Parts: sequence; C-alpha cells; structure tokens
Amino acid sequence: MDTLPAPAPTETAAPTAAQLARESALRRFNWLFLYTPLLVLTVGVLALLVWLLMATLPMEGSGARQTVSAVADLIIIGVSLPLTVACLLLPGLALALALKDRERERSRIAGFQRLLWRVDNVVETVRTKTAEITPKIAQPVLAAHGWLAYGRAFIDRVWRILISK
Repeated sequence: MDTLPAPAPTETAAPTAAQLARESALRRFNWLFLYTPLLVLTVGVLALLVWLLMATLPMEGSGARQTVSAVADLIIIGVSLPLTVACLLLPGLALALALKDRERERSRIAGFQRLLWRVDNVVETVRTKTAEITPKIAQPVLAAHGWLAYGRAFIDRVWRILISK
C-alpha cells in the first residue's frame, strides 16, 4: 500500500500587525538598551587599550610611563567598579528575594535549592564513578609505560655493550 505525500501548503504564514508591532518594539528596545550600551562600552575599552598601546610605543622619558600608568589605572578602575557593584548588589537582591518569597506558598528559593541538590548529586555521582574507573584505566597505561621504559633501557644497554666492544 503506497502512501501519498502530503500536499504542499498553498499559503505561507504571514505575521499579524500586532506581531510586527511587537517585533519592531523589541528591535527598538534591544538597540536602545542592549546593543548601543554594549557598543559604546566596547568602543571605549578598545579606545583605552589603543591609547595604552600608543603610549607604550615611544617610551621616551618619564611622561610616557606616567601616561601608561594612568591608562592602566583607568582600565583597572573601569573593570573593578562594575564588579564591585555587582558583588554588592547580588547578596542584597538574594536577601530581598528571600524576604519577598516568604509570602508565597511555594518558595522559589526552595526550588532553586532542590536544583542545587540535584546538581550536587550529579557531581557526586561523577566523582564516585571517576574514582572507581580511573584506577582501572591507569593500571594498564602505567604497566605499558613500564614495559616501554624497560624495553628502551634494555635496548640502550645492549647498544652500549655492542658499541663499546
């Protein structure tokens, strides 16, 4: 019994006006709040790095060293400030989430904790299997290396005996 192929669709699906409007709004939002700040930040960091490179090339006198030191300090400060802010905000956000989560019947933190327990169980399983399998793999490899070292030493010793006579 032969089956007939499915008929080809006669029309392609076209997005509705609402979908097109949402896509346009999303594209505008992404450019305004995601791509543009990332581009500005990237161009700024690249400009600082180029400035640092240009300041290190001539290296005549102490002025160049001071410029290199200043630009390097700017790069370090520019990187460390956002990291410091993030390190300060994350515990506060976790505390706020914990306080807000107490009102819910089922806690999001409890679900996250269960997820971490599952991850820990997977890691422990991998660790146990690794500790179990590694000696089984290492023993033949070590034995083969031992035999290769023995054969190399034997051939070297025989070669020295034959050459010395």
